[in-house]
Amino acid sequence: MANNSQSAPAIIDLLVDTKFPQLLNIDFIPYGIFIADAQMLITSVNEAFCLMTGFSQSEILGRSYSFVQSEGTDDETRNAIDLACKRGRMFNGEIRNYKKNGEQFWNELTIQPIRNLTGEITGFVGISRDITERKKTESDCADELSILKKHSLGLPGMTYQFRIRPDGSSSFPIIGEASQVIYGLSPNELKANPSLMFDNVHSEDKQRLRDSLRESQEKLTAWNQDYRVILPDQTARWVHMHSQPECESDGSTLWNGYVIDITERKSLQNEIQQLAFYDKLTGLANRTLFYDRFNQAMIVNSRSGYFGAIIFIDLDQFKPVNDEYGHAVGDALLVEAATRLKHCVRASDTVVRFGGDEFVVMLNQLSAVNSTSREQASQVAEKLLAVLGEKYSLTIKHDGGQNEIIQLACTASIGVSIFQGNQLEPDEIVKSADKAMYRAKKQGGGLVRMPEERRPS
Repeated sequence: MANNSQSAPAIIDLLVDTKFPQLLNIDFIPYGIFIADAQMLITSVNEAFCLMTGFSQSEILGRSYSFVQSEGTDDETRNAIDLACKRGRMFNGEIRNYKKNGEQFWNELTIQPIRNLTGEITGFVGISRDITERKKTESDCADELSILKKHSLGLPGMTYQFRIRPDGSSSFPIIGEASQVIYGLSPNELKANPSLMFDNVHSEDKQRLRDSLRESQEKLTAWNQDYRVILPDQTARWVHMHSQPECESDGSTLWNGYVIDITERKSLQNEIQQLAFYDKLTGLANRTLFYDRFNQAMIVNSRSGYFGAIIFIDLDQFKPVNDEYGHAVGDALLVEAATRLKHCVRASDTVVRFGGDEFVVMLNQLSAVNSTSREQASQVAEKLLAVLGEKYSLTIKHDGGQNEIIQLACTASIGVSIFQGNQLEPDEIVKSADKAMYRAKKQGGGLVRMPEERRPS
């Protein structure tokens, strides 16, 4: 299976739209993807998943996600997957699976539940990577610990022995030559001063690494961590460290283990995270992240008594711009509008591309007084209206030619809705702001409107 870092197509709609729109193309993703319904029956797979398992798409669709498991699959991991899915939690782990021809392979598996706006699970998305070669390397390391220094020269990582004595001092009896690549330090430097290994760990990861070492020593459990290393040139590298401790006769603890570079893997995970929660064009939060933050804001406001606000924005002249100048200019307009919106609100607020030329801004922690919070939200909305109404000067890049500058004007219609606590469903509040926005648009655009107050009959 291809193991490259090419950009995967947007899989965001998997987590937002339970109908899985036809625009979704998961065949460009270089790792196995399967989509299953709420009963964990597979409804879609990509080509990489078929290549990984040896089954054709027609042989996979409609089957349970566990069809690649067999008697040789670890029962504990199998049960952990089932339990996570039943409880609606994400599963991430390694499991031994089997191809169509009976060949065994190791699978790094992540399964994420897909929920609708009410929180109901409507399906699952699974991401699989064949890590057979990596598991083989790990096994080789364990088998060859007695000749670590010699064997480490041929491994894509660093093997080592690390000892802590009863008086708290430490040493590296054996350390592989790859320490120069992993830590930017030679084996001799680490042997002379073992604390250098911790000195090079990222400040945010250092305490966690030391705590895990202490726990491993006290309980004699595996020392197993992912952490960042800062190299001498100040670049950061993600590494995975695994070792098994044993108690020696003099009371020392000796760890036999290995460290490998997982920077590429972490990069892929971050890419998936970006695709899952952020709009690809503008970099703004998408609907999934918005509703997650909205629910959290409602809980916080319910406790604090403060109000929040949803500001629904629609660009008035977007369609004419698209029709006259083309999609490249339309996209540039959306990017510039997104930038202007982000610069107008606080870091604690959320700016969302809701779809097309629609944006949503969520304001957190306004006043605890309804009238004051309405005034605050209205002031922000008027500021957004003014900023979006300023003339645009858009630079359009042409392949092999000079850049083109397009100057145009585009106003916005804005609707504002106030919320406090969770008296209403998130969708109701959004719809209220949406209706106010359409009222502004019907009245000519370039306006801010709030929901009309109901008059007593």
